[in-house]
Amino acid sequence: MMKLFNAELRKYLHEVGTYYPDHIVSTLVTAIMFYMFLVIQHRQIDQTYVGFVYWYLLSSVISEAAVSVSSEKQMGILDQLIIRPFPFEQLIVVRTIVWLSVNLLKVLLVSLVLSILLEIQIPFNEWYVITFLLTTIGVFGFTLLLVALTLKYTKTASFDSVISYTLLFFTGAVLPHEMMPKWAVMIGRCLPISIGIEITQNLMKHEKVPLNQYLILFFQSIIFLALGYALFKMIYLSSKRSGIDRSY
Repeated sequence: MMKLFNAELRKYLHEVGTYYPDHIVSTLVTAIMFYMFLVIQHRQIDQTYVGFVYWYLLSSVISEAAVSVSSEKQMGILDQLIIRPFPFEQLIVVRTIVWLSVNLLKVLLVSLVLSILLEIQIPFNEWYVITFLLTTIGVFGFTLLLVALTLKYTKTASFDSVISYTLLFFTGAVLPHEMMPKWAVMIGRCLPISIGIEITQNLMKHEKVPLNQYLILFFQSIIFLALGYALFKMIYLSSKRSGIDRSY
């Protein structure tokens, strides 16, 4: 597992070094987006900013792996990855950890720079990390499902933006729940990212979060991960039997 992680990390860092203009532009765009949110919110780290950061990071968790699989199918190297001496889903886990770590560092760097420029104090609590990791486990279920569908139907990865913006709506990351219809709020309450955002917002307001909130988040994340993995295995085995579709 560690060898695979080191290999994927070196590969990603090599890509960053080779295509560094893309990453510089991406970081600048991230800084502009975060700056706009902070200015609109009168330079305050409030619930909308927390929701946007969650959505920004977890959208990459959902999309990056599927987009990578789609590109490798197009280049004709996916077969070599599948026959390697480790489970394919392990490769997806490692890649997701690498991408999430890099994006998290980018967000932390941008937030730190903006906090200095705008003279904003960004609070920190170790429970932020625990809450975010629990939320990521649940969102990874969407990743496995999207990867499996991309293996089966090739361009399914193009729907990642649909899933991302749907999450953005249902979780109340931008629109407050008071402005949303009741059915949308009810659906959002069933998503781990909604509970994760709510817990983080309460922590930022220095409110005590009851243990049952963490338990709800934990069980929701486990359920979504289990469903995602079950569907992944079913579609993955089906695609291996019927052959991988490479049509575009």
